Amino acid sequence: VVINWKELREKELQAKFNIFIEYTHYALGPYVNAVELARLDEFIELYVHNVELPQDNTTITPERLKNPDLFHFGWNMAHYFEREKKDVVQWLQKVFTPLADLEYSYIKGKLHDLQTRKYIIPNIDDIPKYITETEG
Repeated sequence: VVINWKELREKELQAKFNIFIEYTHYALGPYVNAVELARLDEFIELYVHNVELPQDNTTITPERLKNPDLFHFGWNMAHYFEREKKDVVQWLQKVFTPLADLEYSYIKGKLHDLQTRKYIIPNIDDIPKYITETEG
C-alpha cells in the first residue's frame, strides 16, 4: 500500500478547515451579510494555505461586534490551525475594517483575554468541542 502523505495531509487540512468554517458561520454569521461571510470563508482558506490576501481585498465590517471579539476570532483561528498568534495580526488588519488602523502591537497584545467570556466571541481552546456544546 502506497500512502500519498501530501494528499492525506491536504484531506486532514480540508476537514479541519470545514470545521472552522462551521464555527465561523456560527460565531460571525449573525454579524455580517451573506456576501461578507462568503468573502470571509475565502480569506480563511487563503490563511489556511499560507497564501497572502489580495492587496485590493474588500474588508469586512461586522455589526455589533467589538474589537476584542475580532481579536478573539483571530486568536481562535491561529490556535486552531496551530499557527503563531502574532502571524494572524496582519490578517486581521487586512480582513476587518475596524482593525485596519490599529497598531500591530496593540492587536497582538489583545488576542487573548482572561475576561474572554464577557464578549460575544470568546477565546476557545477546542473549536470542535465548542461547536458540539453550543449546537447540542
